Amino acid sequence: MTQPDPLSPYYYHHNFQSLIGLVSERDWDLLTGKERAWLTCFQQLSFKAQCLLVRLLMRRHDYFLADKLTYPELGDTWPLLHNLADNGFVSITDTAPADVLFNLLSKTQLIDAFPAVALAKSASKTKWQTAITDTYDDPLTSPYALVVCHQPDLLPVLLLLYFGNSRQDLSQFVVAELGIQQFESYPVSQSERLFQHRQHIDDWLHLSALTDTVWQAKKPSAQRRFLRYNHAFLSRLSGRHLSANGND
Repeated sequence: MTQPDPLSPYYYHHNFQSLIGLVSERDWDLLTGKERAWLTCFQQLSFKAQCLLVRLLMRRHDYFLADKLTYPELGDTWPLLHNLADNGFVSITDTAPADVLFNLLSKTQLIDAFPAVALAKSASKTKWQTAITDTYDDPLTSPYALVVCHQPDLLPVLLLLYFGNSRQDLSQFVVAELGIQQFESYPVSQSERLFQHRQHIDDWLHLSALTDTVWQAKKPSAQRRFLRYNHAFLSRLSGRHLSANGND
């Protein structure tokens, strides 16, 4: 594998290509039909469109403010966004759930975006959010163009297959390339790989998400999420157990 210049503005593209190259060669049979189609279509995009899409995946969110997607090495991103939209990788919209829009916009932007709210400009952002939801229907319409990245859950699957755990991400490539941390390089055949069935991947990712939630379970806002994850996982295990018994 050729090593990129860590200072290259396109280092993240090279790293992502290394990631999907190995997964496509060794683990193609473990991917869903949608994931295979995504990877096939990705390779047909222009170089800079690929770069922008990788940037979106690295940010781990579904929604973005279009005007905030500025990267010096990519130049004008609007043609790239339209190219991604034409190929089904993103959508360009003006609507979003209230909680999403509240995270994307500053208080000043919220004041400008929702003029019908009768509230002092000096009020806190939290009070503005409450007033907006009391005045407008959810989802909200934004005067700012929004970008929605489709299938953002693909990257965790690829990272898990590549690294064999849910802790490492694309930044690990940079750490290795800079010589901060060294990793032994050795081939892993299909017969020796960590996962042999897709269900194993789905269960791992679910348990990983459950573990993250447990760490946050002491916070009141996280307790409901913990119970929801736990109930869903136990229901899946129960259903699988009943199915197995029915086939005995």
